Amino acid sequence: MKSRFITLACIVFAMQAYSQSPKAGDIIELSNTVLVNEDSTQVVALDKTNDSKRLQFLDPGVKFRVVKIDKSTVQLRALNYKPLSETAKENLTKNGEIIKSEYYNDKLYTISLQDFVAYAEAVEEYDKLSVGLITLPFKARPQGDFTFDTEFNISSTVNIKIWEFWNTSFNIQAGAGIGSVGLNASNATGLSDSEAQDVSVLTFFAGGMFQYKKVQVGFYAGVDQLNNQAHFGWESNGNLWLGFGVGYNLFQISASEASNKQK
Repeated sequence: MKSRFITLACIVFAMQAYSQSPKAGDIIELSNTVLVNEDSTQVVALDKTNDSKRLQFLDPGVKFRVVKIDKSTVQLRALNYKPLSETAKENLTKNGEIIKSEYYNDKLYTISLQDFVAYAEAVEEYDKLSVGLITLPFKARPQGDFTFDTEFNISSTVNIKIWEFWNTSFNIQAGAGIGSVGLNASNATGLSDSEAQDVSVLTFFAGGMFQYKKVQVGFYAGVDQLNNQAHFGWESNGNLWLGFGVGYNLFQISASEASNKQK
């Protein structure tokens, strides 16, 4: 009985250790200088990257995305450093320091699995959960005749980053906000044929958003509820709508700009 308990405890410990070890897709830092496998460096964007500037050793404290883990090697890609001004580059050169963006940006480095296991430490993605703002250019209402709304709307969101690879991420989002809708005799009761009125609505929605750098594409579904307007019988009150948006940094995620950046 005792031996079975010890065996079970060893299995649980091994499973826990495996689940906590860095894997492909994770962000890691190295706690020690690590040798790069000879002639293994690959350039990702040859048109923008200096192919001659390669490292023989990877520095500790640099943040890498784990690209691939094989039986004996691990491929890493550093999170890109921001480009420096010419003055900043000259100062670094005078001090005998390397310009990290030239040696790390858009390059894949391969190290041994042994060094990876010994020195790689997972870095928490602080923007896994964040809050933000969203505005949708239009909403489609599929009930009856397929109609589109383009009224003003803005909502707060809770965002959960599901995965991120290189410069692309996918977020699921849920939120609520306020907007307005134009009511008239054709879509609501309580109005005369010549009368029209803009009425505020409460919006509840959920969806997903892909982001490549700052270019974003989002797909959403939700409902609108007239805000304390019992006088009007709006035909779309509480009904499902579908939303779609494409933009440049259109769906703001407040925590994403500061997280997991190289210093």
